[in-house]
Amino acid sequence: MSPFTKELEYFIACAEEGNILKASQKLDVQQSGLSKIIMRLEADMGQKLFSRSSQGVQMTSFGQTFYQSLKQTKNFWKDISAREIKQKLVIGAHSSIANSYFPMIIPKLLTTYPDMMIDTELASSLDVTRKVAELQIDVGLVINPVKNADLVAQTLSNSWIGVWGSKTKNSKVLYFNPEMFMN
Repeated sequence: MSPFTKELEYFIACAEEGNILKASQKLDVQQSGLSKIIMRLEADMGQKLFSRSSQGVQMTSFGQTFYQSLKQTKNFWKDISAREIKQKLVIGAHSSIANSYFPMIIPKLLTTYPDMMIDTELASSLDVTRKVAELQIDVGLVINPVKNADLVAQTLSNSWIGVWGSKTKNSKVLYFNPEMFMN
């Protein structure tokens, strides 16, 4: 976890690459957007961070001092995080989603972050969404997400359920799971 805003991370990438195009490719952002972010950062600080030329960008003396300060802070943060902060992640999910996604997600998280503690909570999609908004759950996996201006929703997959029966009047439903229709 970084203690820096996205803008500061972008500045660091530009400083290390010495080229806004290369930094934008590394960060997977548009070059024009990255240039605007750097210009806004310079305006906010009241100082130029880079001298620009056709060969790329070169840090000004203020930019070099700022970069060194950020790198020291970042290294200090990384050192503290590695030694003292045990991360805990709470993942909430609707039970039908948990059955599908937890076996894929949790082992990958534990492999990538072996010191991370992971708690899971099964609840209705509405309850999971509410708990994420109230910061009781870090990540929620839900069916039919309820729009919430405080949350960022991203689609993991689209699924649908089929209800099967015969074509006669006295047809019987062969498969039906009412939990799939509830939030």
